[in-house]
Amino acid sequence: MNNRIRFLRKNILTLSQKNFGEKIGLKQSTINDIESGKNKLTDSNLKLICKVFNINEEWLRNGTEPIFIKKDNDLISLIKKELTLSPLAKKIIISYLKLNKDDRATFESFFGNLITEILNDDTINLNNKPQLKLISFGGDNETKELNQEQANLNINNLDIENNNL
Repeated sequence: MNNRIRFLRKNILTLSQKNFGEKIGLKQSTINDIESGKNKLTDSNLKLICKVFNINEEWLRNGTEPIFIKKDNDLISLIKKELTLSPLAKKIIISYLKLNKDDRATFESFFGNLITEILNDDTINLNNKPQLKLISFGGDNETKELNQEQANLNINNLDIENNNL
């Protein structure tokens, strides 16, 4: 394992022992001792190297390739296993992550325009359209939340009062 640490640091990451150590919170002398075989790499430091440099733990321990872990696959695994999303939401997110940079930009532009058009179209009645939370202030600083009908009545009354001023 010490040879793989040296190979990784020197040939792949092209970092000095000092710079490599700084990135994982170890001194240059500690990295030197690990690479020379004087000290063993602790399990926690091994996991830290894998996390910081996106290294496949199996490669670092046993030499089993690939050396690097694909980040998108980790994110996709997280979405599939750990997030409580509907199956449709998972498919949408995973499909988006698989798009290249240009296709993502096209999708984002299209989706942004679509949302803007939907929110600005008064003929579309969506229950999920953003709603304002309207509050009425009464005497003694009493507040109560108004439903949409009450709020419309209050706004109409305010318009009438302003016209009578």
